[in-house]
Amino acid sequence: MWQRSLNLHESDRELVRTGQLNDRIIDAVNRLISQQIGVTNQTTLLVQASTGFDAAGVDAIMILHAPGHWVTVMANADEVYYVDSLRPHQQITAYIIKQLLQLFATCLDEEGRLTMSIVPSTPQSNGNDCGVYAAAYASELACGSGLRGLQTPYDVAAMRPHLEKCLEQGAMMPFPSDDKRAHGKRRKVVRVVVDVDGVNVIFDCDQHCIPHVIFIYRRVCACNYDVLELCVHFFRHNEFSN
Repeated sequence: MWQRSLNLHESDRELVRTGQLNDRIIDAVNRLISQQIGVTNQTTLLVQASTGFDAAGVDAIMILHAPGHWVTVMANADEVYYVDSLRPHQQITAYIIKQLLQLFATCLDEEGRLTMSIVPSTPQSNGNDCGVYAAAYASELACGSGLRGLQTPYDVAAMRPHLEKCLEQGAMMPFPSDDKRAHGKRRKVVRVVVDVDGVNVIFDCDQHCIPHVIFIYRRVCACNYDVLELCVHFFRHNEFSN
């Protein structure tokens, strides 16, 4: 075993160094984050159980599994936040919606809908680092600069060694930044409403007649996974791209 207390094997250390992070590694990160913010830890495997996640209270931070991907979510007394390292963002499927509605059940309105904000963040630079960035976001939210730190220009070469060190020391710490890289430009937060039927975007009054389609959300039917493309005119491309 590499880290017995976190149920991490030697093979997991190799993945931390060079591969895509698996559920054992992400569960270890979630456990450490939960310990640091003083909330009950929940394994990502609960999504496969009939009971699902227990409802989290305020100040929850967790990395969730998406199809071939990892995303970070947080709730405080004011809002639920969703952080995705991909550009464009991965579509919010029924699989993710199921987890969000379970985890943030206390935040649902009377019609079972969850309002949340998709917040700007530093994007990953390759196809293997989503779990590493999800861990970096969770660490920033738990013990760094909070939401403001999500656009930190990370030192990409140092991120995996830093994660390995955190897991060995049993505590998550903010990931190292690269002062030579520019800090992410401020971009608009996208507010959405999710429920068992899919995703809807909340448009501000000044977001009509926008000339660029940034990406496509799919309206997902949770009962049979049929999808209907829904074009989302968020905001101009130069405000969305990093």
